[in-house]
Amino acid sequence: MDEFPLLPSNSPLSYSLLNLNILGEPRGDSANLEKRLKVITNSITNPLHDQPDILCFQEAFLPYTRDALSSGLSNDYTLHFARQHNPIPPLASFLPCVLLATLFYLIFPTPPRSTTLAVLMTTSPLFLFVLIRVAFAFNVLNLPYSKPVSLLAKSRLDFMGTVIAFKKSSIKSSTLLHTEGFSHSLRGYPLPPLNPSSLLIYFIQHTFFRPGFLISSCTLPSSRKVLVCNVHLVLGYPNPSRRLQVKRVLDVIRSLQDDCCYDSVVISGDFNAPTCDEAFRILEDEGWVDMSLKHGKKQPTWVKKNELCEFEADEFGLNRGSSERIDFCFVKNAGSDVNGRCWNVFDGIEGEICSDHYGLRVEVNGTETKSPKSVIDHITDLT
Repeated sequence: MDEFPLLPSNSPLSYSLLNLNILGEPRGDSANLEKRLKVITNSITNPLHDQPDILCFQEAFLPYTRDALSSGLSNDYTLHFARQHNPIPPLASFLPCVLLATLFYLIFPTPPRSTTLAVLMTTSPLFLFVLIRVAFAFNVLNLPYSKPVSLLAKSRLDFMGTVIAFKKSSIKSSTLLHTEGFSHSLRGYPLPPLNPSSLLIYFIQHTFFRPGFLISSCTLPSSRKVLVCNVHLVLGYPNPSRRLQVKRVLDVIRSLQDDCCYDSVVISGDFNAPTCDEAFRILEDEGWVDMSLKHGKKQPTWVKKNELCEFEADEFGLNRGSSERIDFCFVKNAGSDVNGRCWNVFDGIEGEICSDHYGLRVEVNGTETKSPKSVIDHITDLT
């Protein structure tokens, strides 16, 4: 970090951001999630540290995770949650149910057990939802809850799990503008192998988890306006749906820009793809600045030596055991060049490792150009 020069803090367009996929599920012992969340919140709110103006988190699926973030950060930050709780599964989720029912017939050919399970899985995807909630209530998943009764009352999964937070002392105001889980046509979960465990995971993904994005705006002390988009894109490489997801994000940004002129726009989050993915070409062609590429060291955020990484590298189209950048921060300013710096945090060097992803710390400074323009003036219609 010492290799980066100090930047002036009095620039009219100047702000800092932290992006982190927090791995919002237990790994290892039952207290693992609780410990990791405390590391994150204590580090951010430590008065001896330079606190980011903006926080972007992914994977805050569980109510416990959201509660821990709120209790640890709410004194210093205003938090915006996606709060996508709709338990009604899409029609498309019935397909893996039918496949599971077929497997039940093959594995348990003796009625009535096979018939009962098949009917439940085929006609009611909510059956699995009920099982998960019962498991949560009795702490089968070893979540760090002390009162199962309170857990039953609060066990509403946020199927997007994205969070944006704004530092109260450095942000004049903030507004949640848009939250969206990608529709089935854009969701793009890779088809699973034909085995029970993979089909079950496929069903859970389609029914309870969504790649998607959350957008909020804020006003800096200089009255400059910043639009922040926190994304969590689909797994799998190559995956053409990721390109469509990026196009959808840009379409929504355009519509918001029509209502208000923003001085800077940020697209930050877990892209779940290496830099060779075609989704990044869209952003690069439209002039978005990859902060780690232009103002950092291009450090990988998914690293083979990280003990919390449990997925095989080929989930991202990589060789097993390799490392890659899959978390990004793209910035585009209106009427100013994008300057600043970007480096990894929570990587064992700049803070304790607390997730399967390393965090990105970004500082943005704008240098005025001759004539201010809308931040998306040069974004053409995408084909």
